[in-house]
Amino acid sequence: MAAACVMLLMAVAVFAGKKPETIDELKARAAQAKPQDQVKLFMEVAQRQLDSAGRSYDAGDSDKAKAEIEDVSAYAEKAGDAAMQTGKRVKRTEIDVRKLAQRMEALRRSLSVDDRPPLEAAGERLEKLDSRLLDHMFKGKKK
Repeated sequence: MAAACVMLLMAVAVFAGKKPETIDELKARAAQAKPQDQVKLFMEVAQRQLDSAGRSYDAGDSDKAKAEIEDVSAYAEKAGDAAMQTGKRVKRTEIDVRKLAQRMEALRRSLSVDDRPPLEAAGERLEKLDSRLLDHMFKGKKK
């Protein structure tokens, strides 16, 4: 029992010392991953880019934020395409895309009118993706 506790503590210590993966590292790992694993990784990139875009807007760096917002919709679309292609995590991806769109809308409402257009365009892309995912999930289930 004591040996198991020591092993557990050692494992926790190893993982606690590991620095968090950067977005660029995550993008590289996602690009190299198996298609069924890409779904989750691409969605994680999109979510982290949205967080980063919010911080960039807060810091007054709207150019960087616009590029990050473009990444949000691009990586969400990659996640959706991978989910539909593999048939894995389609429902979870649809839920994640819907939540991502809601978070993006909240961010859009917090910005000045001049900063909103990129978020509106990205939000529309996310809504179209959400519709495509729903159509994929319910195809062939018509009465």
